[in-house]
Amino acid sequence: YHSIPTQLEVFSTVKEITGYLNIEGIHPRFRNLSYFRNLETIHGRQLMESMFGALAIVKSSLYSLEMRSLKQISAGSVVIQHNRDLCYVGNIRWAAIQVDPEQKVWVNENLRADLCERNGTICSDECSEDGCWGAGADQCLTCTNFYYNGTCIADCRNISNAYQFDNSTCMVCHPECRSCTGPGADHCEECVHVRDEQHCVSECPENKYEEGGVCWKCHPHCEGCTGPKDTIGQGACKTCNLAIINTDATVERCLLKDDKCPDGYYWEYVHPLEQGSLKPLAGKAVCRKC
Repeated sequence: YHSIPTQLEVFSTVKEITGYLNIEGIHPRFRNLSYFRNLETIHGRQLMESMFGALAIVKSSLYSLEMRSLKQISAGSVVIQHNRDLCYVGNIRWAAIQVDPEQKVWVNENLRADLCERNGTICSDECSEDGCWGAGADQCLTCTNFYYNGTCIADCRNISNAYQFDNSTCMVCHPECRSCTGPGADHCEECVHVRDEQHCVSECPENKYEEGGVCWKCHPHCEGCTGPKDTIGQGACKTCNLAIINTDATVERCLLKDDKCPDGYYWEYVHPLEQGSLKPLAGKAVCRKC
């Protein structure tokens, strides 16, 4: 008996009902229909004999409906009667979700509107005049201002990682944006990680290095780098195809692959398994002093 409402959670995956939804019953913990929070459509292909109901809620212990995803009742009437604690339903503009103007609505003998208002069980200010399914800005049928991520909000600028998509919707920024003006990584105002020209990216590409949150091009002679210099090491190239080395085997500077060694130097291949100071140049070549 006590677990009956929690057993209704099985309905949380239902998105469509081909026939009708009939709710009756009283239980101290049966206070809303959030179990049907993902229900989007009641088709009404079969209707109740009584009043041709597609959605019928009669003599229940409900306080609110909380069917926040319900967008359409394709056929049949709405019958919500004799629910002594039920608020919100009298202010719902049912025509907003009914398909045919001929569909009927019987909503009466629920908790009086003035008592609901006295109890504070009224719609959020962010809900439009279409009404709401329950308390909170996530229960609105439609929004007064903007819709964002399942809830109604006053302004897209109130959300750090969102932008105004149109006159009524805020959208989430690209994951690489901390704030943005549009959908792509090229619309970021501020990056989560680093900026590469017009785009925010998780890390700089191989031919660039990061400094101050910005990707900068490596020296043209480098193959990958950690800074702008044309030597090998911290703040310079990771490797290069050809390098001039000093007598102590330190790299003086990198050259392009097809460059010739300068006068007084000779070309030498570096073994792929090199483990010494020339390890970054393994499988590449160096110019040694004659």
